[in-house]
Amino acid sequence: MFARPKVISPRLVKQVRFSFDSQGIVPQDSCICLGLQSEVGGHVSAFRKKLGAALHRNAGSTDILCYCLGFLNSDDAQRRLVAGRRPTPKGFYAITEDYLREVPIPFPDPRTARSVVGFVNLEKPSKLNAVLE
Repeated sequence: MFARPKVISPRLVKQVRFSFDSQGIVPQDSCICLGLQSEVGGHVSAFRKKLGAALHRNAGSTDILCYCLGFLNSDDAQRRLVAGRRPTPKGFYAITEDYLREVPIPFPDPRTARSVVGFVNLEKPSKLNAVLE
């Protein structure tokens, strides 16, 4: 909860909307937060190396989370959120661990990694979706 940086999202949404938190804000119970676990089994380390090679520089935790954020806010993630799920009576969908496991975040390659990390801060997500397709 106190981790920083991390990615946060409301638990119930109509449209995926993950955000980057660099300040370490403690989210309320109605939010879900995603951070990097310690180097369990070397997965984070391997991902960091692959992303760093794709970006042609050392990749930090911020780079990894920004890369993931690009895929979490994509049109594909939105399609997966609503596909086969029933909304609440008010039309919301739940961000759950099962849902998060369905969102594919591929190992970075030089062609897309720089574009995804660079576009994450833009206000027009349509440009990012064009990069991801």
